[in-house]
Amino acid sequence: MNNLTLKPGRYQFMPDFSPEAFAALKADIAARGVVTPIDIDEHGNILDGHNRYAAWLELQKNEPPPTIVRSGLSEAEKAAFARRQNILRRHLTREQMHAIIEAQLRETPDRSDRAIGKDLGLDHKTVGATRRRMSGEIPHQRKAAALDTAHDFTRGLLGSAKAVRENAKRVSALPNDTKLAMFNAGVSGATCIVLQGNPFGHAPLTPDREQAWGRFADFMAATLGWSAEAAGEHIDWLVGHQGFRTPDEWLGPEGAQYRARQRIRDPSPEFLAKWRDAEARESGR
Repeated sequence: MNNLTLKPGRYQFMPDFSPEAFAALKADIAARGVVTPIDIDEHGNILDGHNRYAAWLELQKNEPPPTIVRSGLSEAEKAAFARRQNILRRHLTREQMHAIIEAQLRETPDRSDRAIGKDLGLDHKTVGATRRRMSGEIPHQRKAAALDTAHDFTRGLLGSAKAVRENAKRVSALPNDTKLAMFNAGVSGATCIVLQGNPFGHAPLTPDREQAWGRFADFMAATLGWSAEAAGEHIDWLVGHQGFRTPDEWLGPEGAQYRARQRIRDPSPEFLAKWRDAEARESGR
């Protein structure tokens, strides 16, 4: 099978091997085949292994090289993966290392130094030093860290990176007047969740349930330090968008099943115990 649909070049960020290094690689592949699999995306674009693939083509070997498909990655994640593999596999000069970090910073300037360091397999201090050298070209880390937190927030609510990417597409497709209103209000698209269907199809709460949610909001403010606005928005999401009728329903088995499906962290036992105690005191009045 010599007609592989692998596509080199798009994610090749480093120069080709020197003639000597390529000749040594080619000789090894001639003797043993391609030992280290070539990483590709679901479309056949090579993420890592350009030189291995070039050597395999020149040798015209009959068996196809082993490949690993890295599917579901965004463009930024593919680029970061390719750069990370170059850092791990090659003996890079100081200049080459700086060039990789600078390229990643230009592509994902809103990610924090720590997040980019994790992407590339480097110490975040190394990334920070490069960011400082690029002062004026790349935003300061505090802005980047804030946006990282925003992405973490939406992932916590939506449950997975895939759901976050799908939501980002819905945010991008919002009408221009809506986007303008968000911009004027200082609302970041990274913290915007576009709901599908009718999110307000729940029955009105009874007075007792409204009071229970009010106590829960006060409890979160006292226990977790949440603002009244943040607690209210959280409860609106639980009641209006997810259909939970009481705090106990959210904290009980039904809520646990939902959190398990969405990969949301459960409340701590201490939090639950304090809430039960607070409700017991309320019922004893």
